[in-house]
Amino acid sequence: ELTGKTVGIIGFGDISKALAKMLSGFDCRVIAYDIYWDAEAAARLNVEYADIDTIRREADVISLHVPSTPQTNGMINKEFLMGMKKTAFLVNTARGRLVVPEDLAWALNNGVIAGAGMDVFSPEPPLPDNPLLTAKNTVLLPHSGACTIESHEKAGMMAAKNVADFFAGREVKTILNPDYQNHTEA
Repeated sequence: ELTGKTVGIIGFGDISKALAKMLSGFDCRVIAYDIYWDAEAAARLNVEYADIDTIRREADVISLHVPSTPQTNGMINKEFLMGMKKTAFLVNTARGRLVVPEDLAWALNNGVIAGAGMDVFSPEPPLPDNPLLTAKNTVLLPHSGACTIESHEKAGMMAAKNVADFFAGREVKTILNPDYQNHTEA
């Protein structure tokens, strides 16, 4: 039940904005953090800005949507988990390296948090000794939720548009390294 609950989103890109849009019908509070905050989208989706510590303390559900970088790898560790509500759930559909699996399994097995849902692991597929495979209150799925005919068609069309925009000198809207567009080679 999400009614009256707080959902915290860490990373506010396209996928998490789609999640926020879906959550709008559940009468819940949505808070989010991103280093590149999109105030316009947040206002349109009724999402409040919050720092990561506020999300950790206040969210009933935390959903991760950040890339795997040296700064984000291992961000969900024992310290982070101990600062969450005991009734909270963690959902990671972003990257497996964001979570320290031993720390999350410890938190789940000791009632530090209520549960977790994961469809990403490090490495993928998870090794047989991954502690999350036997942790309490955990739902584990293969990272294949987006494997539909429609999603592959959309991805192909987006890639083709990006290539066409790049070679025409237009802005590539979904580029992951926007500074690259300012770099020209002879």
